[in-house]
Amino acid sequence: MRSTLIMSSALGLLLGCGRGADRTADRGAGADQTGTDTMVSGSAATADTANDAGLTWGPAPPGLPAGARLAVISGDPGKAGPFTVRVDMPPDYAVRPHFHPTSETLRVLEGTVHFGHGAKWDDKAMKEMSPDAPVTLAAKEPHYLHAANHVILEVQSTGPFVITYVSPKDDPRSTSKP
Repeated sequence: MRSTLIMSSALGLLLGCGRGADRTADRGAGADQTGTDTMVSGSAATADTANDAGLTWGPAPPGLPAGARLAVISGDPGKAGPFTVRVDMPPDYAVRPHFHPTSETLRVLEGTVHFGHGAKWDDKAMKEMSPDAPVTLAAKEPHYLHAANHVILEVQSTGPFVITYVSPKDDPRSTSKP
């Protein structure tokens, strides 16, 4: 179960660092334009994805809601090329509807994750992710998730990583929150 997944294309979920100047214009009719963020380079130390003992955890970047931690398994999410990261989420942690310019593969390593597709949060449409069934998302495919309890989620993609929230009010980097 802890074997490394092979990426067939590029990344996208959860992580974003700093306030990027990039904006994604090609998102479809009627979509709200929001902040886009590129991940700033972090530690590019490589570790065996089957062993958490050697991981260096740090705070999640500002593109994710407060409370999560991040560890880089391989590659560098801030640069071009494949990478793997793990996101450690506390109970009741939610990442509101967002998308990425590249595809990504998500794998639950620990805990219960409820996952939904689409530009609007819908509790009834969310499904529990199985630890044995990685989820692959296409580039620009809106999605959202909720950690029902303590969760470790592995994300594989190709950098540089970018996260764009569907609604500006959901973006943790936004300074114009109500």
